[in-house]
Amino acid sequence: MLFLVLGIFSLFSLTDGTCTFPTQLEGLWTSSHNGDMTFNSTHVDYPVGATGGNLIFECYSTTGTKYIAKSQVFPLFSSFAMAVMCFDASLLKTSLYQMNIYTSKLADANYQRIKYVTTSTTVTDAVACDDNANTEFHLLVKNGSLSDVTIQCPDVLLGSFTLTFNETSCVNDTGALEVCDDNTLMTFNHTACSTKIAYSDGGNLQCVYSSAVGSAQRVHVYNLDTTTDESTYYRFTCLMLESSGGRVIGTQHPQDCLSTQTSTSVDSPGGTLNMTASQTCVPTTSQSSVATAAIVAGVLVTLVVLTVVGLIIGYFCWKAKCKKEKVEPRKGLPPTSTGMPSFLSHHMDSGKPQGFQSMKREPSNSTLLSDSRANLILTPSTLHPNYISKHDALEIPVPLDANKGILPPLGNLDGSQLSLLHNDETAMTGRKHQSKGHAKKKKKGTKTKKH
Repeated sequence: MLFLVLGIFSLFSLTDGTCTFPTQLEGLWTSSHNGDMTFNSTHVDYPVGATGGNLIFECYSTTGTKYIAKSQVFPLFSSFAMAVMCFDASLLKTSLYQMNIYTSKLADANYQRIKYVTTSTTVTDAVACDDNANTEFHLLVKNGSLSDVTIQCPDVLLGSFTLTFNETSCVNDTGALEVCDDNTLMTFNHTACSTKIAYSDGGNLQCVYSSAVGSAQRVHVYNLDTTTDESTYYRFTCLMLESSGGRVIGTQHPQDCLSTQTSTSVDSPGGTLNMTASQTCVPTTSQSSVATAAIVAGVLVTLVVLTVVGLIIGYFCWKAKCKKEKVEPRKGLPPTSTGMPSFLSHHMDSGKPQGFQSMKREPSNSTLLSDSRANLILTPSTLHPNYISKHDALEIPVPLDANKGILPPLGNLDGSQLSLLHNDETAMTGRKHQSKGHAKKKKKGTKTKKH
């Protein structure tokens, strides 16, 4: 009858869940603090020693990776109760989770981090997550995946050591620890000293997780003993280690490190280690690798410097070229711009004959040079034969006669067919008058011939 009542209460208490656990968390896991746990999408089978077995907790609510879970109803003293807990589950890597529990330790539950509440209690964050300041964490290793989570032990452990344990065991460094033969495995020599260190009967422990705490390294190791009783021998041990004065000092604690644990101090049932390395085996980068890296770095730096220098030189060359083309374009090459569209439109679009006689003086955008050079305009009809476009004109400087301030004879210029415009308005006007007089004389002579 009691089991029937428990079943009914369990059914009702597990029907209002609204969250699910991540797919990666599903399956059988070995926890560093509480034996084996099994997750599915909505429930976790969680060992609670005070109840004489496991409780099934349902995922009740979630925020990010933080979950609130409550158990089925179970008899407690003369009544019925539920257990609740609040925890965070973060994936460290494939087959390895970190679990932080934010529920206070309960003395009536052998100091596990769960809370008993009545069946009528509304489970909220304030009820379940009453120790959010807790920094202690546990590890979950997926069953059968130890090889996937094994890591190289931290540098502080990579060596062959003699040691003293708890200051009273293996005294005068008669204990021995070997980590160089396999840098993922700690092997204690029980022949040198029979004291069982790190809560391992066989003395072989695999490094599975390491993190820095100030100047110390916190290291979780996995005991390779076939079985553990979780009272004398534990599946997990947590070490806090650091180098000091040529030695390695540290502390050990079963299952997980405590928030108050340091490399020199730990609460019971913890212990202390004081070790001296006869040799170290920290992997170093080979000289050839260093040399190769230096060469590659040198080449990259050189390329960057050359690229920057090239860009700077190119920029100034481009700037100087543009300035030169504006003032003195090279002979025989089309200029980028003449700045004289009014002249071209007047002589190219009006249909008037091209040449010196048809030209009309136009103002030039170029200024008179200080060495008495005047600007001349070359029309498309008289330019080099390679000019294709009839809408180009070239403005070039031509030396003036120093004494007379006029242009030299056209025959002295390169290209006798060039049509020239001189800056001197008087010279241009005289030439125009001469051309007009010559035309009138020719016309008058023609009339006389007809009569």
